[in-house]
Amino acid sequence: MINNLKNWMKALDENLKNIPLTQLAIPGTHDSMTYSITSSAPVSPDSEDIVKWLSKHFCLPKFLIHKWCITQKASIIHQLVKGIRYFDLRLATKPGDQEFYFVHGLYASTINDPLKELNHFLHENSEEVVILDFQHFYDFSSQDHRQLLQEVRNLFREKICPAPSNLSSITLKWMKEHNYQMLQNGNWFILI
Repeated sequence: MINNLKNWMKALDENLKNIPLTQLAIPGTHDSMTYSITSSAPVSPDSEDIVKWLSKHFCLPKFLIHKWCITQKASIIHQLVKGIRYFDLRLATKPGDQEFYFVHGLYASTINDPLKELNHFLHENSEEVVILDFQHFYDFSSQDHRQLLQEVRNLFREKICPAPSNLSSITLKWMKEHNYQMLQNGNWFILI
């Protein structure tokens, strides 16, 4: 049994490190960055139309939906330390703002600090696998997608692995042998 969930993948038996990543059971969280949503946050573009209308005409709905929007109370670092390695991410732009935000009914934090914290964790824990699944993009233009891709590449530079033709050939051992910490699959990222 592995006692230290912060480094549970490093502690795996060598035979398991040779199994394709697609065949490993990797613990994850749904709407992973909702811990940073506050009751004063604006309604985000992924909200239901009725919620958008009510928030425009009344002040009550944000207070009511705040608790519904939060599916994770632990920060990204706390999730990582507890062994979470898959993150479900939903992003949106905000009118009049150049930043990208995590969302789930209401706006959460910008992507900057959580991704920097993740990068630091990866630097300190080079054998851990972390999957970022950018699930949804709200109010994103083609330019926004390009900018997000560039920002992620700039932050995780040397950790990016060229996109493989076959994900089933990627193992923990292979990634370590090639000194990669991020696997790029199309325009989205799988971090290791």
